[in-house]
Amino acid sequence: MKLYIAGGASEHGRNSFLVEGKSVRILVDCGLMREPNGSSRPFLSDEQIKNIDYLFLTHCHADHAGAVMWLYERGFRGIV
Repeated sequence: MKLYIAGGASEHGRNSFLVEGKSVRILVDCGLMREPNGSSRPFLSDEQIKNIDYLFLTHCHADHAGAVMWLYERGFRGIV
């Protein structure tokens, strides 16, 4: 099992953690970060996003769930 931290570590916002097992990929949260410069979205490639099987949202604040539509725009087709 692998854990990829796509945001949220030592910052407020952009909480996003990709857990990869042998046969399943789960994204825990997909938050936005309010910053004037740089990326406000999780650090995930299109390939990673397209391969996510499940999206688990811990709660519906923007720093944990604000990038849901962005994931769909990038190819996410998993189960929320």
